[in-house]
This record gives sequence, structure tokens and C-alpha cells, in this order.
Amino acid sequence: MCGLPEAERGFSRVDAVAMYSGALRDKIHKLKYEGRAGWAMIFGRLLVGWMDSHPEAMRGVDYIVGNPTHTG
Repeated sequence: MCGLPEAERGFSRVDAVAMYSGALRDKIHKLKYEGRAGWAMIFGRLLVGWMDSHPEAMRGVDYIVGNPTHTG
């Protein structure tokens, strides 16, 4: 993902909790491009639920960043 040595990167790991396809892709599109802000709360709750049920995956995590982070 990044050609820099790990010591020079701003991150040491990249994970995904879902595939950006199908219904999820459609709902993210509605949030980003149709102003359906209610989906942000739903996605946030799903992410927190995943984090709570996978504490081993969360050890050492300092930041969580959505990708893509903006529409342009």
C-alpha cells in the first residue's frame, strides 16, 4: 500500500471491516452524494459494534480513518 519503510510511514497497519460493494456501496453513496446523513450514525454503530466484538484486533490502534475520506 505504501512504498516507504514502515519506520517512515504514518501507519503500520491497514484493515477493512467490510467490502465496498453491493448494498453497502449503495448506502455509502447515499450518505456521501445524496446527503442521507442518517447513514453516518448507522455506519458508526456498526463499526463500534465490530470493534467491541474484536478487542484483539483493536489492541494498539491509535486512529481510525475512513477511506475515501472525502468526495473531492
